[in-house]
Amino acid sequence: MTEYMPDPDSFSLGGRQERWLEGKPPRHRPREKFLKGPIPRPWLVRAARLPGKSLHVAVGLWFWAGIRRTDTVKLSTAFMETLGVGRHSVYRALRVLEAVGLITVERHAGRLPVVTLLSVPEKSGSG
Repeated sequence: MTEYMPDPDSFSLGGRQERWLEGKPPRHRPREKFLKGPIPRPWLVRAARLPGKSLHVAVGLWFWAGIRRTDTVKLSTAFMETLGVGRHSVYRALRVLEAVGLITVERHAGRLPVVTLLSVPEKSGSG
């Protein structure tokens, strides 16, 4: 029996490898959507420490805030499903993010939640 050896070319980054090896991070292509920043580190750290899909939802919120160029967005559960987050997980994550003061949420029956990203003051020693 011979040992399977994968073809090294199957791990290709599609021509972007050289840029990455030069120390430059990959860039989005023209007309390709991207996550707009900067995202404040204290905000991101607090979201990353939360349970479940909270960080997924947080990143989705920042994505839409960047697209819309505003801190208040309607959060589509259909969009969140493209990130692997079901609607019930979205609603749980919104409650958690709201409870720790990262967002506020306006809820209306039968409509998408309207979410506002809040500023988080940096605590000393959050290194």
